[in-house]
Amino acid sequence: MALLGSLRLLFRRFVIKLKIQRHPNRIPRSEDSAHSLSEQFAPYEYLALPLPEGGRYTRLLRLSPGDFSDDLHVELEQVQLDGTSSYEALSYVWGSTADPVSILVGSSREHTISVTQNLATALRYLRYANGIRTLWVDVVCIDQNDLKERSHQVTLMGDIYRAALQVVVWLGPETDDSSHAFDIMHAIGSSIDVDWFSYSFKPKMAADNPPFRTIDDLRKYQFRDKEANAVNRLLHRQWFERLWIRQEIGLATKAIVCCGRHSMPWHLFKNAFFFIYMECAIVMASLGDQYASFISRILLLYETCTNSVYYLQHSRSALAQVVCADQRDKIYGILSLLAPYQQNMDIVPDYTQDVAFVYQDATIRFINHTRNLSILQQCELQDTPSHMPTWVPDWSTELKAEQLLACSSNASAGFKSIAASKGEGILSVAGVAIATIEGVQPMQFVEAEDRFQNMLTALWRIVISNPATSNDKETSQLSAMCDALCCGTFRHSTISVREDLPDLKSVMQTFKSILTTNSPSVEDIDSVSHWNLYKAWVKYMCRNRSFFIATEGSVGIAPLYARPGDIVCVLLGCWSIILLRQTKDDTYQVVGQLYMPGVNAGEALVGPLPEHLRLVEYSDEEGEGVKLAYRNDSTEEVQFQDPRLDKLLLNSGFQVHDHGHNNFPTIETSVEALRNAGIAAQYFDLV
Repeated sequence: MALLGSLRLLFRRFVIKLKIQRHPNRIPRSEDSAHSLSEQFAPYEYLALPLPEGGRYTRLLRLSPGDFSDDLHVELEQVQLDGTSSYEALSYVWGSTADPVSILVGSSREHTISVTQNLATALRYLRYANGIRTLWVDVVCIDQNDLKERSHQVTLMGDIYRAALQVVVWLGPETDDSSHAFDIMHAIGSSIDVDWFSYSFKPKMAADNPPFRTIDDLRKYQFRDKEANAVNRLLHRQWFERLWIRQEIGLATKAIVCCGRHSMPWHLFKNAFFFIYMECAIVMASLGDQYASFISRILLLYETCTNSVYYLQHSRSALAQVVCADQRDKIYGILSLLAPYQQNMDIVPDYTQDVAFVYQDATIRFINHTRNLSILQQCELQDTPSHMPTWVPDWSTELKAEQLLACSSNASAGFKSIAASKGEGILSVAGVAIATIEGVQPMQFVEAEDRFQNMLTALWRIVISNPATSNDKETSQLSAMCDALCCGTFRHSTISVREDLPDLKSVMQTFKSILTTNSPSVEDIDSVSHWNLYKAWVKYMCRNRSFFIATEGSVGIAPLYARPGDIVCVLLGCWSIILLRQTKDDTYQVVGQLYMPGVNAGEALVGPLPEHLRLVEYSDEEGEGVKLAYRNDSTEEVQFQDPRLDKLLLNSGFQVHDHGHNNFPTIETSVEALRNAGIAAQYFDLV
């Protein structure tokens, strides 16, 4: 009977080869061969890896050579991650688990492992005709049925991808004119050098330079309908949406992108993408009604190409569009990419815990490790009740409003958090209540200029009709409203000046003309430019948010679901202002992040800044990125020392920690010490 079964199997394979002779790149259907393999051979049983105490072990996959249509065969080898093993790491999309494909495992070829159609296709394209190819492939090299092994291997994945000879990115087989798209991407990517830090590119100066000699030549490149649609479809491949690729490609020392039989180095692909990102109008002109999805896609890809370091307090926005099968991976999938100071939070992957536990545990560990509450900036009280405390960001859902990252804010003035978990989903934090919301107006935007102006005029009437603001000068009212709607994102708030930000004085002049003549009367092209920039930033910052006015007359931008009675708070250790809602049992819900002019430089804790100082975003000349600093308008110098602290430190109970000449100091204190210094600090029990 065994002999008869083997003869039947050989006959089936012969039939399959006859079917494929006319189409050598045809993917065999699972019913052609995979099912017959699973019928003939037993499932492969993994040999347990050595315990973690014995070293860092994983498995490598030795992919046997063969023709495209031959059965897939692999051998698995346990290896120690000590730098002595040579392998490539595969980055791909798992795809649907329906209709799996069986591949032969082991030297005896008597066992099989089931893999997805996507992986089977990739292995057929990637295997050599005459030699073994050594790969690390997650679904095969990790026993997916062993949760303990899976949890431990996830902690090693960063090192696995770092140590690989190269990461092989598999986008899928050739389809939708992908070969033409690859030719375009390769031609553009080979023609330019990109400086991602300075946000610029220039023609590559080399003897074998492709035909684009100057920037103007590149910009004249015509993306006709065929080219634009081919590139658009390529960039919409599922691989770009995967969460884990952020780690896989972000940690690669070398990478190659493959699509069918075509391939190109990842750095050239990135170059081409940067050009398309910067000059997207030339592509969009040929995409018709597909332009909106194209814009969304290039924003997603920009994160992939630029973000090799993540911050847990910003990760919900950064991962908004990515896809993962397991929502716990929104935490576990970026652990190897976290900034160095967040690497030792002791977050250990554990797939035996549910999503809510994983998110709450990560939040508490972040707060305890960093003494920082800025992770609350990712919380958003929505119209549907969450299955978690409101102080835990729900990474499994998208924020309705963008996290306010662009605005300069140091509301807590460098104070470290005072926070403690009280169990049963309660987090006790310290802070100061600075205002109570009196009225809210949800922000709604349409493209028409007159509707935008009407909205501004209506909001202005709300401001000037409030009794609490009746004695304020019109200029200060106008400045506060313009500032609030743009969340402080103006040119005077950055050093060096960002050309993509509007000028506050110019915006105020245009705003005045709208209020008096109902039209943006502008005298020069610069004013038009600043007003257009302002409109764009207002629409970006205020999307799915509400304009509010507080009982004492302050204005600002609050979460969409803010309502009268909500409390505006500065929490120690949180850079931004947070809106809280008191419950019947005197606990508080986190409504979300808020912006209110006049309290973003620590005024609620240490008083107003001296007139000659202002808080700015500072681009560090030493290449350490963007930081907050104080600009001294008298000396035109940047400083990090806060003169307001001198008076505060005359009181006992305050300890200052200096973090170098290019960083703000941090302050440790207690609620009692704050109260003794005349600061109305209190505890808030968050639920």
